[in-house]
Amino acid sequence: MLFEDLEKLMTTGVDISLVIRKRDDGLTVAVLPKANGLKDEAQHQLTPLTLSGTARELDEGFLQAISAPMQKATGLLLNMKQFEQAADATKAASRAEKEKTDAANKEAREKKAKYDGFIKKADEQEKDGNYPAAIINYQQARLHATEAEKKIVDAKMAAARSKMGQGNLFDMAPATEQVSQTSSQTGAAAASDTGDDPDDRSEGREDDYRDDGTEGDGTEDDGSDDGDAENLGCLSDEDCPLLPNGEDNPMYLEKHSEVA
Repeated sequence: MLFEDLEKLMTTGVDISLVIRKRDDGLTVAVLPKANGLKDEAQHQLTPLTLSGTARELDEGFLQAISAPMQKATGLLLNMKQFEQAADATKAASRAEKEKTDAANKEAREKKAKYDGFIKKADEQEKDGNYPAAIINYQQARLHATEAEKKIVDAKMAAARSKMGQGNLFDMAPATEQVSQTSSQTGAAAASDTGDDPDDRSEGREDDYRDDGTEGDGTEDDGSDDGDAENLGCLSDEDCPLLPNGEDNPMYLEKHSEVA
């Protein structure tokens, strides 16, 4: 019965220590609750509940005597434990928050250092007129910039691009003019060497080609056909008495009249 009744008084996480000492006239029992895992040293300041009496008296009134004090002490210990757990959680959260803040501050410092380094290098390159390299470093700086710093970087890049564009415009104009003059001089020199006007080079070329598209020798056709004698079965035109059109061949008549 004793332990069944004690179980009803106990709470999970809280132990009960019983110290029983025998005296000449009876027994002395000291009861002390203790919370498991409680780090607060205040629990050690609790004074044990002490009861003295004969064995019969303790059997009859022990549980009733310790019931109220035990509940009060147990509640106090539980509150202390909950407070301690909350304090630990708060401390852990505070530590985690501090670590998070420290990490964020460290990252911000590192980004600031990189930003300053790229900006410094880009400014020097822009000052030296190396605008392409300066723009690249401005872009790198922008990767480590804050929102406010990004506006500054954008303005610097725009200025560098503007200067680079102006430099190319002025550098290319004389070169373009020089190429144009060189082309004109080359064309004039070629025309001078041939003695012809370049615009008239194509004139008269049609006379060098026949109607069938083949290139001619520049001589006119006399209308004779060198193949007439061969077509009539004669050795030459003088040996043919008739022309292809059926008329008398004057060359044949002249030859044979001289022979007669």
